[in-house]
Amino acid sequence: MVVGLVLSQALYGAGVNTFVMVVEGLLHFGVLVPVSWLLGPGLGFGLEGIWLAAALYMNLMGLAMGAQVPRPGLADHPPLSRLCAAHEPLMSHRRADRSELGAPERPTNRALEPRSR
Repeated sequence: MVVGLVLSQALYGAGVNTFVMVVEGLLHFGVLVPVSWLLGPGLGFGLEGIWLAAALYMNLMGLAMGAQVPRPGLADHPPLSRLCAAHEPLMSHRRADRSELGAPERPTNRALEPRSR
């Protein structure tokens, strides 16, 4: 069930916001709300029926988001391609030096250094 949450947030980060918004909206108002009402008070399952509807919703969201992630051309999506280009030095097989990445050197913590007498 956590797959849907993780993949939806990954797609948000990749900039595929419209797809995630549409799928979550359809699943909320097309599955979660009506099935919760049907299983909960409608058929008399109570809270167990509502939780079953939530589990169904999360599984369907995981399937929908999982179907979107390996889509060919996703790496060509402008926000994701910029993200991949920005992290290319980190993906190499060697350990990247911080100066190569344009990152400032880490400040040293003088409290942890040995004192000279």
